[in-house]
Amino acid sequence: MVPAPAGLRPFLQFTRLPARALAAARTALDEDAVFRARVAVAADEATVGRAGWLFLRRPEGWDGELAQLAATSARTTGERAERRAETSAERRAEAAGKAAARAAEALTVAREELGRASAALATERQARRAASDKAASVQGRLEELLVAAEEAGAERARLVTELAVARAAVEELTRSAGRSSDADPAGGVVPSADDVGCATRARAAASRLGDVAATLAEMTGALEAVAEELRGPPPVAPHGTGEAHAPSAAGQASPTGSEEARRAGRTPLALPPGIHDDSPEAAAALLRSPAVVVLVDGYNVSQEGWPGLSPLDQRQRLLDVLAELAARTTARIEVVFDGADTALPAPPAAHPRALRVSFSPPGMEADEVLVERAASLPSSQAVLVVSSDGWVREGALRVGANVVAAVQLLAAAGRRSGRGGGGVIPPR
Repeated sequence: MVPAPAGLRPFLQFTRLPARALAAARTALDEDAVFRARVAVAADEATVGRAGWLFLRRPEGWDGELAQLAATSARTTGERAERRAETSAERRAEAAGKAAARAAEALTVAREELGRASAALATERQARRAASDKAASVQGRLEELLVAAEEAGAERARLVTELAVARAAVEELTRSAGRSSDADPAGGVVPSADDVGCATRARAAASRLGDVAATLAEMTGALEAVAEELRGPPPVAPHGTGEAHAPSAAGQASPTGSEEARRAGRTPLALPPGIHDDSPEAAAALLRSPAVVVLVDGYNVSQEGWPGLSPLDQRQRLLDVLAELAARTTARIEVVFDGADTALPAPPAAHPRALRVSFSPPGMEADEVLVERAASLPSSQAVLVVSSDGWVREGALRVGANVVAAVQLLAAAGRRSGRGGGGVIPPR
């Protein structure tokens, strides 16, 4: 038995040959002519291919033909690789085109939705401005009517006095005429010029008094109409609801804020005696109330406290203040910032769980979120809304929540207003 070449012996016991065995076999065939001849006898061209047959048999000129075959194979392999790469690129381009089309379609839909939302928001803001202008106009009319009514009342009092004096003079004139008639039964009594003037003044005063009374009646009717208009339903829906208040089936106007609070079933927290509701002490007392939920108008408060800082720094300062308040009270604090700043980093995880931070969703303002959140809480839940925005405060009062201004909260936390207003109380 002819032994195997030395370079192949290490691989004879392998069930599966490693990659380096191919290089060892090629070296053995190339260097061992006897071994190559034995392999060539056992392998024909159909089995090992033209290139393998040339390598084993090595006829004259075999190396040139083998090199040509290798070049042709390399060229064919390169062309196949190029075709595969081209096909793959075409598929990727097709997929990218479809993705771009889907993205363009989604962008179109988003733009349409944004347009509708912007139009609705513009309409709602215009309605709010119109309602505010109308309220200001009605308030102006009411003040004018009150001034006119006060003047008319003063004129009426003066005329009543004047009429009383004139009537007393007429009665005296009548008594004098009676005495003169008794003294001279045959002669008539000729009234003096003063007597005639007194009677004339009395009739004029009575006439003017009637005119003033009519004017007062008209003013009373106008005042009642203005009061009814002020009590009536607002011409625009609450912020963000998109629904206008309408009269009830019986034709009655929508309830006032206090009536809405009673219907909501929530009773505002009572302050300790001697504390005014617009003081820092009021905010401190409400924050110490058991299990109160505090809803904070984020940028409304931060701009009061730190107006010269960037929105990011304002928000960080406010979160630090609220974290301190949450740590030393039992209050659950929820602060809402306008969604335009959602690109800012999220608040640090170091803040306590009693402090919840969120942004208003697209198409809504933080004001709307706060009022809706106050209305959605159970009626048994004490609620404190912190904002200096008039619309937010009115909406919170309508649902029975307590309300404090931004400067009150800052003062209760031991901070001064960055605008120079508001006092400071030490942290409790």
